[in-house]
Amino acid sequence: DEMNDHALTGKDFEFDLAFPFTNELEETISHIKFAVPKVKHSEALADIDDHYEREEFMFRVVCHLDKQDMDAMALNDYLAIKPQVGAFFQLAGDYFRPVTSKL
Repeated sequence: DEMNDHALTGKDFEFDLAFPFTNELEETISHIKFAVPKVKHSEALADIDDHYEREEFMFRVVCHLDKQDMDAMALNDYLAIKPQVGAFFQLAGDYFRPVTSKL
C-alpha cells in the first residue's frame, strides 16, 4: 500500500490486493472488504483452543475468505491486511469503552 502511495491507517477496511488471485471456483479475488462477525462466528471461535487457529479463523471471517482462499493469498497482502483486522476489532471495541468526562 505504501508503494501505491496509500499507507494503511487502521481506519480503512477495504483493500485492493497488490497480488490478486484466482480461487478454486475460478473467481478472481482482487478486493477485500471487512465484515462484522456474527454470533455464530463467536460461538465457533469459543470451540477453537489454539491461539493461531483462532487468529486465522477471525481473519478469514472478517475478510470473507475460505481457508483455500486464504492459503492462495499472497503473503505480502496477508501481512499488510493482518494488522488491519486487529484495528477493526479495536475500533468496534471503542464503541463500548466508557467515556470519562473532564469537568
